[in-house]
Amino acid sequence: MCFLKICIVVRGNLDNLKKMHTVINYIWIDETEITVGITDSERWQWDTEEGMSGADARTMLWVSIIDNGAGYAYSEKVNIFCARSEKILRSLAISVIEILFDIAWDIKEQQFTSEQAKKLYFGKILY
Repeated sequence: MCFLKICIVVRGNLDNLKKMHTVINYIWIDETEITVGITDSERWQWDTEEGMSGADARTMLWVSIIDNGAGYAYSEKVNIFCARSEKILRSLAISVIEILFDIAWDIKEQQFTSEQAKKLYFGKILY
């Protein structure tokens, strides 16, 4: 058996990381792709305090499951839009990748519409 352990090294103030979390602020569904993205709690707060939905907050990481047309094999893709210098935010975002994929797969398996998925997941806090 082979075990893989991933350790995230945080360079920065750990107290900041403890206070922060991620929030789902992007969901896209079409015939061949489902994408779920997150922002950080600070950007989410700034956006929602100004009366916006949170969707305009910078999406710093998103995952996609893509139907390649084979009918059985899907591609999984991760995109990070976060500077390397933002160590705490990158660590926070990377720590929820598996959860985001689980949500994307749940949307696919439950055959949710965009409206249904957003009602269930948009604004959901992830730690």
